[in-house]
Amino acid sequence: MAETKEQLLERYVAYIKKLASEKSPEIFTNGGAEYASELMAVLFQNTQAEARLFCQGFRPDLITREPYWGALNSYLADSGKLLHVLVESDDALYEAPMNLLRETRDRRGDGTVDFRLVREEDRQKIFSGLNGTPCNFAVFDNDKFRLEYDPDGFKAFGSFKHEDNCGVLISLFDDAFSHADRLN
Repeated sequence: MAETKEQLLERYVAYIKKLASEKSPEIFTNGGAEYASELMAVLFQNTQAEARLFCQGFRPDLITREPYWGALNSYLADSGKLLHVLVESDDALYEAPMNLLRETRDRRGDGTVDFRLVREEDRQKIFSGLNGTPCNFAVFDNDKFRLEYDPDGFKAFGSFKHEDNCGVLISLFDDAFSHADRLN
């Protein structure tokens, strides 16, 4: 008998939690909003210090989906954790996810939560540094990442222990973030 959608998702969650607990260098794949939400939650739950996200607009269609939303809120509740978000568009600037970032940034007042709008030349540098195609990515600490190569389909790959790939993504992110325009 074929597995149900729920069973397949449960098996995937068990798989990524196992990879996370082992700090496995194995490259995993990820596709669909439900799977992306589960993976982002596990990534945030296993991040000790810093998360960097480069995305189209930090849109609520994925971010407010559970368990991602709960994990993000828990992550931001820890004042010792940093979150930097670089967006390509400010279309969702006053939607729930950006409002959460804004409230946290304003409450903390110490720069540990910051979000900015990428400049076009830096956006192009990021894309050309990653095979020339539009993408989203997230880096957690210096060893975990998720690179979304098909943002519309939420198709991605990543790892819970891959410093080399994370180093490339961090370099692209930090350079673009340093030039980006702060959002209010």
